[in-house]
Amino acid sequence: MAAVYAGCKKESSSGTDTPVTTPTTTPVTVTAPTNPATAASVGFFIDGWLPKTFTAPAYTEVAKPTAAATVTVSADYSATLTKVSKYLFGNNANPYMTQMVTEPVLIDQISRLSPNIIRYPGGNISSIFFWNAAVNQAPADTPAKMVYDGQADSDAGYWFGKNTASYTLSLDNYYQMLQQTGSTGIITINYGYARYGTGANPVAKAAHLAADWVRYDKGRTKYWEIGNESFGNWQAGFKINLSNNKDGQPETQTGALYGQHFKVFADSMRKAATEIGSAIKIGGQLIEYDASTSYSAVYKSWNSGFFGQAGNGADYFIVHNYYTPYQQNTNALDILNTATTSTKSVADYIKRAAQTNNVTLKPIALTEWNIFAEGSKQQVSHVAGMHAAMVLGELIKNQYGMA
Repeated sequence: MAAVYAGCKKESSSGTDTPVTTPTTTPVTVTAPTNPATAASVGFFIDGWLPKTFTAPAYTEVAKPTAAATVTVSADYSATLTKVSKYLFGNNANPYMTQMVTEPVLIDQISRLSPNIIRYPGGNISSIFFWNAAVNQAPADTPAKMVYDGQADSDAGYWFGKNTASYTLSLDNYYQMLQQTGSTGIITINYGYARYGTGANPVAKAAHLAADWVRYDKGRTKYWEIGNESFGNWQAGFKINLSNNKDGQPETQTGALYGQHFKVFADSMRKAATEIGSAIKIGGQLIEYDASTSYSAVYKSWNSGFFGQAGNGADYFIVHNYYTPYQQNTNALDILNTATTSTKSVADYIKRAAQTNNVTLKPIALTEWNIFAEGSKQQVSHVAGMHAAMVLGELIKNQYGMA
């Protein structure tokens, strides 16, 4: 399709008419777009894709310019990169942001935003969240103290899915919020419990709890994550108190250990889904960059360890990206540049990692993203908004499945 626009031209102050020269244009051949193949990195996230039509908004007629066009713009729609997954515009609903359904203005704004998919209950909270527990009723085999950032005496700080207090978001109200806003969900189950649980078989116990959530869900949720950032020392279960452990787990988490546990969780959850006649997709966590030179031994071997144990067991790959360096006062230009460079580098790396580890490339889900930049209120600035818009475009261009 070709579009022709009239350019603005200043008039001479002498009163003499300026002759108008019609530019010579080369005819543009417009080729109908082809139906692009679905990239493996998008995969099933494009299932159910429907085309959209554009309806012009209300407008006011104005006088048509009489000057000849000086600029010709053409768009070659035959060079189609990909269809756009409706799951690229998602957001997170955390248990510290009110019951949501009690906030009509918020519900209206979410509906207008139309994120399509909303994640719950974390982030980090997912590792200490018990979906079926009332307030302060954590399972008996959970420790009162946790190892966070190397500190062994930190309060566990559990969260509960049946808490109806105004400051938090119960599981049932999460489901209701999805219904009221026309959204679908993605749920992050508590993997940390498989590590810090004090029972005889904490992995089986935690996997059973996750499977029971699938049963309770009754087919409302298709996409599930096994854990959140389990490779990080800030996460519950990264390190455990060995004196509490009864199944011989190591003190520190590894990618191989996560891969072993992933298979147990996935098997239990898929069996539960089959019981209720539902089909679910389960994601596995990956480090989003080449960590071979990382300060962290866990980072260095996470992906190879996970793939070595789980193989092709994950339905999709989970990555997170906070784009800018941690706790740095990054300037506007550098922030904006990361939208292009970092989005591409992560996608390229995940594709290489799958190939290197001899597994099939699965759809890529960027289930957390933002900027780390701080010191100049960057995270609540117009720059952050511009960066977000740019990232969405780059996610489409680089063929992510969900974000």
